[in-house]
Amino acid sequence: MIFKPGLVTLTVTTIVASFGGSSSADDRTVQAGRATCEAYVGKQLQSGTVTTAQYVTKGSLLGTHGTVAPKDFCQVRAKVTSTPTSNIVAEMWLPNEWNEKLMAAGGSGYSGGLGNVVQSLALPLSQGYAGVATNAGHDEPGASWARGQAQQVAEWGHLANHLVAVFAKEAVADYYGSRVSRAYFQGCSNGGRDALMEASRYPEDYDGIIAGAPAADWTGLMSSFAWDYQQVFRTPGASGITKKLDLVANAVLAKCDMLDGVADGVLENPRSCNFDPTELQCSAGDNASCLTSAEVVALKNIYRGPHLADGTSVFVGFAMGGENISENVNGPFGGTASGIGEFGGDTFRYLVYQDANWTQSQFDLEQDYPIALQRIGAIVDSHHPDLTEFTQHGGKLLMYHGWMDGRIPADSTIQYFDSVRNKVGSTADQVKLFMVPGMAHCRGGPGPNSFDMLTALDKWVEKNAPPESILATKYSNDSALNLLLPTKTVRTRSLCAWPKVAHYNGSGSTDSAENFSCR
Repeated sequence: MIFKPGLVTLTVTTIVASFGGSSSADDRTVQAGRATCEAYVGKQLQSGTVTTAQYVTKGSLLGTHGTVAPKDFCQVRAKVTSTPTSNIVAEMWLPNEWNEKLMAAGGSGYSGGLGNVVQSLALPLSQGYAGVATNAGHDEPGASWARGQAQQVAEWGHLANHLVAVFAKEAVADYYGSRVSRAYFQGCSNGGRDALMEASRYPEDYDGIIAGAPAADWTGLMSSFAWDYQQVFRTPGASGITKKLDLVANAVLAKCDMLDGVADGVLENPRSCNFDPTELQCSAGDNASCLTSAEVVALKNIYRGPHLADGTSVFVGFAMGGENISENVNGPFGGTASGIGEFGGDTFRYLVYQDANWTQSQFDLEQDYPIALQRIGAIVDSHHPDLTEFTQHGGKLLMYHGWMDGRIPADSTIQYFDSVRNKVGSTADQVKLFMVPGMAHCRGGPGPNSFDMLTALDKWVEKNAPPESILATKYSNDSALNLLLPTKTVRTRSLCAWPKVAHYNGSGSTDSAENFSCR
């Protein structure tokens, strides 16, 4: 059934039109939707207050990337109820033709989700979902907002998304006159951390959750960011590796690209690759065709990940492959201010030590990681494996991660997936993971990296049909699917439910998913 807002208004309009005889049914629907939307400004609900409401017609330009509205919808901004000093803002997209379902989007980086609202909500809107995203309690682009703001840290850490879930359900029920039949959440990176925070801390909020490349173990990940930076840029003789990434990436492909039966510049499962950086070590001196001993050590450390002196792993290392792709310029080998070293440093500067003068050069893994864990771990970390409450009420969790992710190591999600399945026992089949060969951080990369996880999740929840494979496409524009832009298909490939991996069947185009099997 499709629900439409403004049924009373529509009835009145219809009566008027019967005398005038000029208004079409579509016009009346638009008029009713516009009237209902514009009248929503100032609406006070128990969980928040609507501050703006604008009616957007199909075909209107959304944002700055060329996306046009696929449907008429009401664009709502609201102040969500929390504390007197809080500034939690929610943006909702309420389509005229609603499928009775809600889709909430997570944030990115230190921000909430309003900066990427078009990319997050346009595709679900085209499918009839009411969508919602939040600023997570602040409107600043970096992390400086967190200094001295314990309440805002808690809101960004977990609370805002929960309060917005409560508000969105109330607002949808009020606007359409019908309650949400299904509620889903999806996010990638920090949004993936948000997703797992919902599953673990607020298990009743959503029926299904999609967590992509989740930054779930935030304290461990930020510690690894700072540590990785030190391996490359604060270790004498190691920084030269930044100019030899093509050498490294080509050596990895030469060793392992054919393991899946086809040479396509993508490793289907980097875990099967046994490349050893010492194979590239210079026999003497230094030149562009080999690695110095310091560069070899740095590369090995990046692949291994940080460990404490007693051998305790702080975080997993990066997978082999994709060391040189443009999407990973700010990854472990990136020395810019926006690279992961400074990004991780901001967690210690503003969240852990509350000291704007703290510098990344002060980072000491043995000292700073345990302090971060003690001071903020309980607030920002969401890698808790016990999702029993979520799965026992029927919740479904879909996770995905790109193997070429140069910001969050892909193995961290496999590690988490295994720990969850071991913990939830008989409901383990309600958790699925799809690894994405050739995908960088959340999107992009040489492999097929566009896919519709939401439709797969909805089918799983509604029809109890768990996905075993999901079609992924490489488009000429990697953002085309989410932004609803015209593009061309370059290649397709099936993503396989982990631990299965796609293998070439031996005949047919290697650019077509139908010629690969999950095994």
